[in-house]
Amino acid sequence: MKWVELPRDHRDGQGRPTHAEARKKLPIPAGGYREVTEDLTARIKAGEYGPGDRLPTYRELSDLYQVSVTTVQRAVIILQDRGLIVGLQGRGLWVAERRE
Repeated sequence: MKWVELPRDHRDGQGRPTHAEARKKLPIPAGGYREVTEDLTARIKAGEYGPGDRLPTYRELSDLYQVSVTTVQRAVIILQDRGLIVGLQGRGLWVAERRE
């Protein structure tokens, strides 16, 4: 698996790290939808994206992982099926609230 180093960004308005800031903790894998799915799953479980946090757009994720938007869409469908994220058409993607 090839790892990609990306430049640093800033924190969001609530002091949480942006996606670019979170990248510093785990390297970004380059690959297909399985790698994108597993990486986002790991970041959610590690708390880099907490419940209710907004995820980057499809375009931002495709740029980040160096894959097509279609590949990101496949990964998002799997994450939605697993109950990890929710999406609202035209509004974005969010980490799902945890159900205990």
